[in-house]
Amino acid sequence: MPRNDHERWQMDLEEYIRQGEPEQSEKSNAWKTAIGLQDVDGLISDRKRNFRMRVFPPVMR
Repeated sequence: MPRNDHERWQMDLEEYIRQGEPEQSEKSNAWKTAIGLQDVDGLISDRKRNFRMRVFPPVMR
């Protein structure tokens, strides 16, 4: 059992190395999940924010 965050991180890293790189479909699903969670939390990526600012500039008051 890991005693601290460093040991926990080390165990996770070793497990990742044993399993190898995730398949493209796994990566895609992880990204879709992360983007969905950001949407639920009301967060938007910088890329999306920059696009919105160019297309829909804020109204000057």
